[in-house]
Amino acid sequence: MTASNVAQNSLTLTWTGATDDVGVTGYEIYQDNTVLTTVDGNTLNYNVTGLTAGTPYSFKVEAGDAAGNWSSGGPSADVTTAAAVTADTRVTAYLASINSDNITSTNIEAID
Repeated sequence: MTASNVAQNSLTLTWTGATDDVGVTGYEIYQDNTVLTTVDGNTLNYNVTGLTAGTPYSFKVEAGDAAGNWSSGGPSADVTTAAAVTADTRVTAYLASINSDNITSTNIEAID
């Protein structure tokens, strides 16, 4: 299982399809050991939303078949969402980029 598009409040989980002699009919997606949702057996990714910025999460997926059997020990991923960006952080980053360009008040001319 992999996590991609990790943002402050969302991410995308992707996994490899399971094989079963009866046929996979669905996947249960777990977030921190609680079933988040169930998707059909042809779905191999899921967009998780409603997460909290800068927070670690554990995800796993289990496969189910037509006989009602569910796997255990399915693929998993531990992910920390992106940290919240505050206005102060953006201003600091902007000022750092200006300083890195060696712009100083001596080489800025007034515009009339």
